[in-house]
Amino acid sequence: MMDGTVAVLPNELALVARATAEPAAFAAIYDHYFPRVYNYVRYRVSDAETADDLTAQVFERALVNIGRYRPKRGPFAAWLFAIARNAVSDYLRAQRRRRWLSLEVAARPGQPRASAGGSCDSQRNSCRAAGSRGPPE
Repeated sequence: MMDGTVAVLPNELALVARATAEPAAFAAIYDHYFPRVYNYVRYRVSDAETADDLTAQVFERALVNIGRYRPKRGPFAAWLFAIARNAVSDYLRAQRRRRWLSLEVAARPGQPRASAGGSCDSQRNSCRAAGSRGPPE
């Protein structure tokens, strides 16, 4: 829908209840929400493969935890998109923790390596050498 709302399946609560006991019933929920969840995830991550993986994780988590959904707390779409938001947040947090170093750069012998602080080993060695001389008199 164009106003930002998500269309609800006509028999959504019944499908959710069935999917709790019979996972095959989840297929209708998946078919209905997949395009919206995928677009939500794809907008927030850098590539399509990652969006595919995260979207699969969202629906896997939803299926595994469908028994925890409580209609009194809100619509199913809100619950599903909260799972999607958390999956994207977890992914982005993990990406910030990783330090990417090109294999080409790492494989070059004799080249200064970037350290976690952003300076090079050669600069660090210069700093150590200066520090070993003692304070200026």
